[in-house]
Amino acid sequence: MRIGLNSGPVIVGSIGDDLRMDYTAIGDTTNLAARMESMADPGTVLVSPITYKRVSQQFDFKPLGETKVKGKEEPLDVLGG
Repeated sequence: MRIGLNSGPVIVGSIGDDLRMDYTAIGDTTNLAARMESMADPGTVLVSPITYKRVSQQFDFKPLGETKVKGKEEPLDVLGG
């Protein structure tokens, strides 16, 4: 299992039709979390800088340095836990 965490606004709602309805979250916040999840090694958690600021007092993280993330122009300071 691998996990990517990011914090921020998302749009949530039901998508689909009468035969198949799903409830989902979309937006840049969700996309970045998914990208970070795909970058994480099995058994690890990657967090974005904004999530780190919100939870750094409760958890220990290791800075992993600036990392290029698909879809982002600037590299992010990714942290691992």
